[in-house]
Amino acid sequence: FPVTIARCLVCFFVTGVVSISVLLGLQHLPPWSVLYSLAFSEAFPMRAMGMLFGVALHEELCKAAVILWLVRRPGSILMPQTVVFYGMISGLGFGIYEGVNYQQTINRQQGVDTAYFLNVARLTALPFLHATWTGIASYFIAFASLVPKKRFGLWVIAILTPAILHGIYNICGWNILGLAVGLLS
Repeated sequence: FPVTIARCLVCFFVTGVVSISVLLGLQHLPPWSVLYSLAFSEAFPMRAMGMLFGVALHEELCKAAVILWLVRRPGSILMPQTVVFYGMISGLGFGIYEGVNYQQTINRQQGVDTAYFLNVARLTALPFLHATWTGIASYFIAFASLVPKKRFGLWVIAILTPAILHGIYNICGWNILGLAVGLLS
């Protein structure tokens, strides 16, 4: 099936509005709130666990949810390339919404130079990283729909691969390892 504007809009806006709302709600409910709070720990091992299991894993699940719904609809067997494209649109919607949210909250607490740098980064490069990670997940989700016997394993790979890349990127930030993970992605 070809790419349609309607499906692109669904992927972009459902992820940007519905999935983000679910994610923000989960961050306040146990056990997710406990995992999310670890991301702000001073102890590196706890912060790393929080970034991986409390931030990256949840974000990747939320971004992939619309893609899972899309490929699971009756009669919607799509080519993997099409599913990857929809996944990237989903990730882009998430990344843009997150970037705008950061501009309205965390970036405002920074100095002018830092806020400017963060605004540019969070509205240019980071949405595309989210798009790339969701594209990776979508690739495996597409094959899971085509190979039902391997579905569960492909779903696990679909979520864990981008979650690990995302988690390492979050843990490392803007240092050389974080940038290398972004480039590798």
